[in-house]
Amino acid sequence: MAANAMANDEDIQRAKLGAEAWNQWMRSGPEGTRSHADFSEVTLDDIDFSGFQFPQFCTFEGAVFREPARFQKAVFRQQAVFKNARFHDEARFTQASFAGRAQFQGAKFAEADFGGANFSQKANFADARFNGSAAFPYAAFEKGGEFRRARFEGFADFKGIRANGDLFFSYAKLRHGFSLDSATLQGRVHFFYAEFLSDCRFVASRFNGPRTGFDDSTFDRVPDLRSTFFAVPPSFHHVDIGYARAPTLAGRLFKLAQNQRDGAKYRRLKQLAFEAKDHELELNFFIQEQRAKRWHEYRGYGRILLDLAYDWISEYGRSIIKPVACLLVLTLISFLSIAQAFVATWSELLPKFAPVLVLAATNATLLLGSDKWLLREKAVKALYIDGKSFSLYGELLAYGQSALSLLLLFLIGLALRNRFRIGSGG
Repeated sequence: MAANAMANDEDIQRAKLGAEAWNQWMRSGPEGTRSHADFSEVTLDDIDFSGFQFPQFCTFEGAVFREPARFQKAVFRQQAVFKNARFHDEARFTQASFAGRAQFQGAKFAEADFGGANFSQKANFADARFNGSAAFPYAAFEKGGEFRRARFEGFADFKGIRANGDLFFSYAKLRHGFSLDSATLQGRVHFFYAEFLSDCRFVASRFNGPRTGFDDSTFDRVPDLRSTFFAVPPSFHHVDIGYARAPTLAGRLFKLAQNQRDGAKYRRLKQLAFEAKDHELELNFFIQEQRAKRWHEYRGYGRILLDLAYDWISEYGRSIIKPVACLLVLTLISFLSIAQAFVATWSELLPKFAPVLVLAATNATLLLGSDKWLLREKAVKALYIDGKSFSLYGELLAYGQSALSLLLLFLIGLALRNRFRIGSGG
């Protein structure tokens, strides 16, 4: 059938008589003679296609539905073409049966309901646009589905679907929620470069295929993959998962998670990264999990303040720059304090710069015995003139500096270990 063909007026008039007259016509001719039905490039109003038995080739390409389009329990015996069709009102395909290829490329929907529909061949919704909700609950995609570059402006409901072939959502944009809960997926599932701009759920779904990929996808907030099963660990290369903070002062200052279940969601992602032996990603999810648990999974000011300090100073053992910067600042403060104690004027600092610097640096390791180092003894002799020496308060501060410095050195070592760690631990 040519892409630019116009609708068959006889098909339109016959369809207006209703399902019983249409199906009678389908049965009246010899087997196989009713092979075409053409409703392309025409405005279709006041026609209820529910229960229609369509012939082997049926096209609604470029058709316009200004009123609700009703195709409940319709049967498309072979190819069904809805390319670039326009549905200005609700489009109902609940429990419809597509025995052949279902082609909805470039179609535009106001509201779409394909609940319980059966697609025996590959369903193609590439470049389709759903301006309202898109409902596919418990639909069956026997040979998979194609949703590349599709735009979902409303909630996309794919709960309980069954897909025996590959399912592709690459480059799709989902703005107001996505649900793939309790689905059974036997083929590959790809979400490459997809954008999830609201809640995203995969709870209790089974991914039995050889590959599930979220590579280069973007999530506005953490997706919910709790209780999911993956035959092969999913890939999350270069994935960008946003952290949804509570819209409060605590959310802004202390990264308080908006949802109290976000900690469990990150924990599941951390487990999946561990199974995939992606240590860097596992560490990233661990950090987000720790932040999301504040006030939700654990309370107490002492524990939360300790957790915040661990985050701010080293990002839970990931950052090298932060503890190095803290160590340098601590040494600088020690340098200025020693200089103030032993140098009367700044003009006298230059000849005493070296011993002051040696004392400021070795203070960091007093607990390791640096007070007995020959270098430090020379620096002390160079400064302890005219009866000057550290007060008891000054000595205590030096040992406090040493304790903090050792802690920072440990965090630097931990970050180096995490940066160059091979494989994944528990």
